[in-house]
Amino acid sequence: MSTIGQRGKLAEKKVDEVLKRFNEMYLGVAYHRYPDARSARGSLKAQPADYLVASAPKAYHLEVKEMAHDFRLPKDKIAQLPLLKKFKLAGIDFGVIILHTETKLWRYVPASHFAGPVQPSWDCSEFPTYATAEEALRATGWFG
Repeated sequence: MSTIGQRGKLAEKKVDEVLKRFNEMYLGVAYHRYPDARSARGSLKAQPADYLVASAPKAYHLEVKEMAHDFRLPKDKIAQLPLLKKFKLAGIDFGVIILHTETKLWRYVPASHFAGPVQPSWDCSEFPTYATAEEALRATGWFG
């Protein structure tokens, strides 16, 4: 399990490695890592997601989470959900990739799962788990 200062960093590193590889493999794929507002200690406004991912002809926001629980995503882990929903209305879809640290499995949760009112936590057990970040990212359907 990560310390508080490093929470989510392993998952972000693994996702970054895969996105970099996809960027090199596919001509129509590009990504941008937003600056981490938490690391900036308040000197930077919260960003809509961890990544902006473009895969021709669409763009997406990708949020990366790391947590011990096997299938629940607490609302405090995705505080920027209203902003992500606003961007979705403007044409930029989003998804959440979760690394479950206890099982070491990955899960992709699409924006449609967050369509209703904000919950105390979301049950994500209906979405399959994957052994690697790459498998979870491919499950998004965003890449060729």
